[in-house]
Amino acid sequence: MKVFSQCTFLLMILLFLACTQKPKDSVNETKLTAAKVNDLPDMQVRLLNGNTVEIEAIEGKVILVLFQPDCDHCQNEAQQIEANLDSFRQYDLYFISSAPAPDVKAFADQYNLSGRPAVWFGTTSFESVLNNFGSIPAPSMFIYLEGGKLIQELNGEIDI
Repeated sequence: MKVFSQCTFLLMILLFLACTQKPKDSVNETKLTAAKVNDLPDMQVRLLNGNTVEIEAIEGKVILVLFQPDCDHCQNEAQQIEANLDSFRQYDLYFISSAPAPDVKAFADQYNLSGRPAVWFGTTSFESVLNNFGSIPAPSMFIYLEGGKLIQELNGEIDI
């Protein structure tokens, strides 16, 4: 009987210790997660110069312009961006399309955006666009602050 009461006593102590353990601090975990927010999409873009860029790893202020070269609205927006390029000088502009690279290059050349500082053109798969943005109209523009925080999403043609 003495062994039974000792076992019962030991079991009660273990149960007490298990019940009094401090729960994980979920507030601190939330703060850590929030501090590491990066809204930039996890996608690869093949630039016209042949380099591949991981969009999620881009640093600084970024604007992603998703477009199709044969889209009238995209062409109008490209004309306006080119005319107001000084307004974008704090940002790196990435024009991204699922169209073939020669079509994207012709678009960049036609709207005098090719070879401009901090203006990049590249291609990615249609599936990558769908996986990262869902079904969106062309053009769509996504504006990110440093650290990858999305501050504005603009779908469809807008006045620049």
